[in-house]
Amino acid sequence: GLCVEPDPISFRKLSANRTCTAVASAVAPETAPCELMAAGTASELLWETDTVSAKAHVAAVECTTAHDLLQDYQVPSVIDFVSLDVEGSEVYFLESFPYDSHEMSVLCVEHNAYFRGTAQQERMHALLTERGYERVVLDNSNWDILPNGERNPEQGPGLGGPLEDWYMSGRFLREVWARYPELC
Repeated sequence: GLCVEPDPISFRKLSANRTCTAVASAVAPETAPCELMAAGTASELLWETDTVSAKAHVAAVECTTAHDLLQDYQVPSVIDFVSLDVEGSEVYFLESFPYDSHEMSVLCVEHNAYFRGTAQQERMHALLTERGYERVVLDNSNWDILPNGERNPEQGPGLGGPLEDWYMSGRFLREVWARYPELC
């Protein structure tokens, strides 16, 4: 697998705890140096925000397009699973993804509609459906649910809203339907 993390502090932790190939980069509209603002577990590329939190650190990071990332790391043309959680840069990844040479069979994409609104979610949905992907889960939000199924009382009010959507490529979905008709 391949894991991309632009925040230098998080990258050190990731590299120490994962066996996959870890890449210290951000996904952006172009391959170039950029700046990242990070605070705790959240981060954002600086051109996406005009406010730098007093609690944040700013780091110079490398940015790359999805196309260049896949080419540089020789990612196979069919990718079984992509979990896309890049703190607001999901659209950049999807817009620069080389759909003509690569396919994501299953894609989990964060949209954070509960605090960012639905514009980015709708833009990603249009982009993916235009390319033959089917949304199979809308507004998943189980990150604040405990293993026993109860809501985590440590999560503050307003958290736990729509967080991510799941998609399948048309080809993969047809294969699932053919193999497991009882699921349809």
